[in-house]
Amino acid sequence: MKTLVRGLVAVCAASSVLLSLAACSNVILDDLQAIKRVDSGGFDNAVLAVDSTTVYLCAHDSVNDDLKFARSTDGGQSWPAASVVKVDSVGNVGAIPWIGISGTTITATYDDWTTYFRKVAVSTDGGSTWTRVLTNVSLGYPEMYSDGVKLFSFDGLGSSQYFQVQTSALGDGNSWSTPYNVNGSAFSTARGNQRWSQFFSSAPGTVDILYLWAGGIYFAHSANAGVTWSNARIIPSNQAADHISAAHWGSTYAMAYTEQNSSTVRFMSSTDNGTTWSVDARIADQHFTTNSGGILQVAGSANGITVMQTNAPTVAMGNVDILRSVDTGMTWSALGTQVSLVAGSPNPSPLSLISVNASTLGLALSVGFGGNNPMLCFMKSIDGGATWY
Repeated sequence: MKTLVRGLVAVCAASSVLLSLAACSNVILDDLQAIKRVDSGGFDNAVLAVDSTTVYLCAHDSVNDDLKFARSTDGGQSWPAASVVKVDSVGNVGAIPWIGISGTTITATYDDWTTYFRKVAVSTDGGSTWTRVLTNVSLGYPEMYSDGVKLFSFDGLGSSQYFQVQTSALGDGNSWSTPYNVNGSAFSTARGNQRWSQFFSSAPGTVDILYLWAGGIYFAHSANAGVTWSNARIIPSNQAADHISAAHWGSTYAMAYTEQNSSTVRFMSSTDNGTTWSVDARIADQHFTTNSGGILQVAGSANGITVMQTNAPTVAMGNVDILRSVDTGMTWSALGTQVSLVAGSPNPSPLSLISVNASTLGLALSVGFGGNNPMLCFMKSIDGGATWY
């Protein structure tokens, strides 16, 4: 492996590359005033979505046990207080949020820790007002998704240990279609908590599922809005996985995963909507572990792919490492280790990373100013994650 050092960036010129991030200089978010403060509270997880120039943000306020929604119509540059709405505050709600956008219809799904079921909130006016429905889908990190018409639930349902998909009317969540077995045969191993999954849609009526089971990475596709599905197939990978994160644009999938019982991060991609996948490459061997509450995030566009990883929920307990590729994962640049905002400032906790557009990344994060509960904040980068503002 040949490493070329150019300023603060170490560029690795190899098709299968292992980056030593410790040798790279720090990427510092050096302007506290540049952080866009969205809302106060005590935020511990969040999710971003983008539609044209509008950025949407749903976040769990763990101090007040509610779910907040915010909208920025200028690509995340400003977050008017009037756009911050309390979606739900009945009981202990809001953890593990997901948000989907379909025109002016916005769907949020999240945990209700009072009833121990998933909850759904729907807005038909762009997020100003919300209707809430308690579903009969129990907790345990099931993935829920909406295309703006249907609600999808994906989980290992019942005792069969099949992974199944079922659909419901958007405002229902209690009357479901007959579950469709995505897998061709049942699994004999216990489900546990190591499965992670994501829904994607490449075109109207198409839905893809990328998910993890017992160390294997699986992909299934529906061309008829979830009525039937292709049999799930395992994506060839060199190692068993225990955490995945993926991004999708055009016909490209970019996916990073961590090896089981290891700190190594690997990467795979597909340029034909998941039909075929690249041989996975080892891109980082750092201190990342999901058991410590670390976060793995992938964002991508035609201009490049950014992988962000932490080894703990807050930077105070670990580092935030940023990797960048502009050739669909063939080679990677280590943009450094983001240690802190500024000397003596509060440590940020990254929550959600997304491509705002082809040239801009958006990052939702919580920052504890002045020893107070962490505020919900937002920052942008136009250089793949090397600098933020």
